[in-house]
Amino acid sequence: MSSNKTTTKKELTAADKMELVAKAEAYTDGLVKKAHQAALQFEGYTQVQVDKIVAAMALAASEHSLELAHEAHNETGRGIVEDKDTKNRFASESVYNSIKNDKTVGVISENKVAGSVEIAAPLGVLAGIVPTTNPTSTTIFKSLLSAKTRNAIVFAFHPQAQRCSSHAARIVYEAALKAGAPENFIQWVEDPSLYNTTALIQNTGIASILATGGPGMVNAALKSGNPSLGVGAGNGAVFVDATANVDRAVEDLLLSKRFDNGMICATENSAVIAEEIYDEFLEKLQEHGAYKVPKEDYEAIEKFVFVERAGEGYGVTGPVAERPGPWIAEQAGVKVPEGKDVLLFELDQENIGEALSSEKLSPLLSLYKSTSRENGKEIVQKLLAYQGAGHNAAIQIGAQDDPFVKEYADAIGAARILVNQPDSIGGVGDIYTDAMRPSLTLGTGSWGKNSISHNLSTYDLLNIKTVARRRNRPQWVRLPKEIYYENNSISYLQEMPDVKRAFVVTDHGMLQFGFVDHMLEQLAVRETQVQTAIYGSVKPDPTLSQAIEIARQMNDFKPDTVIALGGGSPLDAAKIGRLIYE
Repeated sequence: MSSNKTTTKKELTAADKMELVAKAEAYTDGLVKKAHQAALQFEGYTQVQVDKIVAAMALAASEHSLELAHEAHNETGRGIVEDKDTKNRFASESVYNSIKNDKTVGVISENKVAGSVEIAAPLGVLAGIVPTTNPTSTTIFKSLLSAKTRNAIVFAFHPQAQRCSSHAARIVYEAALKAGAPENFIQWVEDPSLYNTTALIQNTGIASILATGGPGMVNAALKSGNPSLGVGAGNGAVFVDATANVDRAVEDLLLSKRFDNGMICATENSAVIAEEIYDEFLEKLQEHGAYKVPKEDYEAIEKFVFVERAGEGYGVTGPVAERPGPWIAEQAGVKVPEGKDVLLFELDQENIGEALSSEKLSPLLSLYKSTSRENGKEIVQKLLAYQGAGHNAAIQIGAQDDPFVKEYADAIGAARILVNQPDSIGGVGDIYTDAMRPSLTLGTGSWGKNSISHNLSTYDLLNIKTVARRRNRPQWVRLPKEIYYENNSISYLQEMPDVKRAFVVTDHGMLQFGFVDHMLEQLAVRETQVQTAIYGSVKPDPTLSQAIEIARQMNDFKPDTVIALGGGSPLDAAKIGRLIYE
């Protein structure tokens, strides 16, 4: 039965708002205090205990993966069940396998050469913001990382995904408790509201915020007064080089755009195609299920899909994200042929900043024609500079070791440059590349106003203590340019250049048996007289104090030549004495 009655929303007074804020602060403060108790208890766990808990959580999440995917799809009405199942398995299995051997308790590294030891400590209590687009997978991901690093976490789920998100949290939490985890180390806001979420992220007991969501929520987290690890807007683009394998590039691009209806923030929103292969590429896109939207329909789709946001360009309207392409077109009054699911829009690079050049969060794709490699770089960089700075870019090219790949990466302001792979699935790591850790929080660096430019993982949720042992700096010894030794070497004193003042270091035996006199005879035959001074009391085991005395006498005499006469003791004493003197 339907009703024709309409209800008007009561406008809140300032007093009403203050009361709601106070209630939210009291409620979330209670959650944070419980989390602090759990975090204190968790801090005493060993690595073995932690690893047992994380393994149990990952297994439970994996076992319920498909169930949670159905729940997320049913509650939000977004995405594709099979792809949500893949994301849940990625969050539970791929992420688990990447972190299971991480050392996150106690001593995590030791460098005996440098004299350093690194010791891991948890951050404390985390606030976890979860979006409606990837609700269950994000909950699993953040829960695993929190447990692995001995942090407690309090979640604030998107109101449109509260049931499925809280179910995912409950599954991993109950598995963790059975494995010995502290009570209340995972909690969530039961009544989702902007007031509760705001109170949570602004609570002074929060050590860090893991913010995943729309630009508004991420910006609110960054301005909360607490440290925040968030993500920036995505508007990734792929440059398809003239040397690219066209069939593979088309397959990768369509796979990326179709995966969960193009929802992952790393997904390509634009393809910049070399003019030499543009027509072939466009034709093959259409052969494989893409639809080139007539230009006269652009405006209708733009009006339905996008809304202008002050200072941020255009963003998709709430109902659009993660919806099928034909549904979006139908809502805009545009008819799409049956069997076509990715909508193509041919745009002019001179108009970057228009609505269709923005992030789409759906199976909509903009196409640009580049006249050269240099022009391709410029278009991709312009797209990222307009929206999506620091996020993702990709390139399809014939040879992965082509020098242009590095040139392209150097010119693009993106934290991840994916080569010959679908950007959406490649960007999260593990599946197409081992170069990045599996993650559902992709840092965008200073380009995107983020604290990190890599894929978030365990190391980001730890305080690292560095123990630095004292190390004396290595010293260097400057020896004379030339040293003469072996039998009859003293005869060279007759012709050795620049000998005017010679200091002799020897022992009583050398003096007593006339060896010093024999050496002085070599100096006597020189054309100019050589001034000499003799230290003749080196002991069989010379001491440092003796070397210091030799240096003192050298300093008084100012020799240009040092002569050590005798065995090892006079030689050693002369070397150290000269070193100190110089």
